[in-house]
Amino acid sequence: MAWRQIALDTPPLWSHIVFKSRAWMNTCLERSTTSLLVVAADIRLALVETLVCDVLKMPDRIARIHLKFSVPSQRVVDLLPGPFPHLTHLSIEHDTWEVSNIPVKPDVPPFPALRSLFLRTNVSYLPPLPSQLVSLEIYYTGWGLVPWDSFAPALCQLQQLHELKLSGFSDPPSSYARQIPLPVLRDLHVSGSPKHCTQFIEALDSPKLRRFNLHLSNFDNLPALHRTVSLRMPKPPKCMMIDRDNGCTAGGNDFLLSTPFAANVHCTTVSMTFIYANERWPRDAALDVCLSWIVPSGVHGDPALATIFAALSEFVWLEHLERLGFYNWSGISAALWRPFLDRLAGLRTLTVNDSPPAGLFWALLRDLESMHDVSASGAEEVGTDSGGCALLPAMQTIKIIGVNCGAGSWLPHPRRPAALPTHSYFDLDNTRFLELLICYLELRPSPLTKLVVEECFGYTGAGEAAAAASGECALGRVGYDGGQKGYEALNMSDEERWHEEAVILWE
Repeated sequence: MAWRQIALDTPPLWSHIVFKSRAWMNTCLERSTTSLLVVAADIRLALVETLVCDVLKMPDRIARIHLKFSVPSQRVVDLLPGPFPHLTHLSIEHDTWEVSNIPVKPDVPPFPALRSLFLRTNVSYLPPLPSQLVSLEIYYTGWGLVPWDSFAPALCQLQQLHELKLSGFSDPPSSYARQIPLPVLRDLHVSGSPKHCTQFIEALDSPKLRRFNLHLSNFDNLPALHRTVSLRMPKPPKCMMIDRDNGCTAGGNDFLLSTPFAANVHCTTVSMTFIYANERWPRDAALDVCLSWIVPSGVHGDPALATIFAALSEFVWLEHLERLGFYNWSGISAALWRPFLDRLAGLRTLTVNDSPPAGLFWALLRDLESMHDVSASGAEEVGTDSGGCALLPAMQTIKIIGVNCGAGSWLPHPRRPAALPTHSYFDLDNTRFLELLICYLELRPSPLTKLVVEECFGYTGAGEAAAAASGECALGRVGYDGGQKGYEALNMSDEERWHEEAVILWE
């Protein structure tokens, strides 16, 4: 039982106070005697409120406070001014999912050690901000906004700020001439319209700003925003990931034989993000830019995606990208992919996660076919410096991760946006993603340096052999069936799964 005694004698293990009962709280307090405390609780029950108040009366022992108000608690708010000499992190959040609003205004005095402040509130007010803050997050969820004339001067005092996240504040006035000096700011997260974000970025004087995370509510004035972001980046980014999240589905066809997802997918968020970098991106590649579009729920299919995709193609620094990843990016036709791919002359590594972007590989395949036709007709051959490829001439590595290789990529119905259902490439031309990938690899004039296919499914042994012949390839399956079948399908052989999914058998 040595391990148990070690745990009992290690105060940091007990510093996170458990408010399950008074006995639990007292145990944590007794065993964390030499460690500063972490107070994190949802003020929902009267017992929790009482216990939190008891701990807040020990300000000398507290390092972090994370409180979520589901019900009004003026008793807790009255204890927040402290003083807390060792407090480094303070988080106050109002549960906006509750029916009633909570008009509490916690004070934030200038705690001497406070470095991080998180505030999510449904009332519009701005507490005094300690000048030594390194990270500031403020989200306004209620009606009304803090006036810009009060907001901007408060930010000017934060000369040590490295990270700034803002949502729900008033737009900078067009006549506002003063800049907000934040000399060491590196990460900026702002939510609003492109015009709003552009005005705010232009109001900042932040020479070290490196990462942008912009949640955009519409597609207006995107070119101006792109120019502003590009001018503020000290050097072009090398790595980028484009991430798309699907919203809820509509209609009754939840599981179709030839589709890995429901028939009618509503795109709600499209983002170029580093949020999931640990799961979807190599650790040796640092992502630089994050841009997110919030697509209105009434916008369906290709019109919204085409608008976003056209905007992405206008970024001035695309030529400098060396690594590019796509997560769940389907529904874009080859015609829309080509202008984007044409800008990626220096791309060396392409990563594909989740939904297969068949339109991307169709564009690459058509490019190679056209080059082959030109060569066959006796015209001047393409120089060897581009590897015989007009699109992605420098690409050396392709990584396919978590993709249903037996599925096509989804295309919206060619008629009006409300026309249902959507169609896959398989419905249109009997081609599955793995077949398309292999056709592209076989037609390349020079082989890839590396091909990696990880955690994928929906392929046969013949398909694996064909892919492996195209480069250094590692195929594997995980216990996930893409929502098509039940748990029993995971125990099928590759041949049985191939037949069940109505996939073309390899010869």
